[in-house]
Amino acid sequence: MADGASAVILFGEAPGSGFLKGVGMKRIVFSILVIAGLLAFVYTGRVQKAGAVTRVRLKARLATGEITRRQYDEAMVNVSFGSMFWDPKAVLAVD
Repeated sequence: MADGASAVILFGEAPGSGFLKGVGMKRIVFSILVIAGLLAFVYTGRVQKAGAVTRVRLKARLATGEITRRQYDEAMVNVSFGSMFWDPKAVLAVD
């Protein structure tokens, strides 16, 4: 049973007759990589926007006297690209 009949018995269909019939594995992998790349590109743009908006909001709070210079400096340390990248709630909260 090392022929195609064993695959039919195990999986219930003949090889190549399923959902992705005629679509090569390379094309599927390529499509997944393109989609993941686009998502990463869009997310990094949103991270940059969130960082810029957060910096402007902190400067405004400093100018109005809501926070001290020390609090401003401490908060600015947390507004780096890396820290914003790993905080999706902050990124999505900007809009």
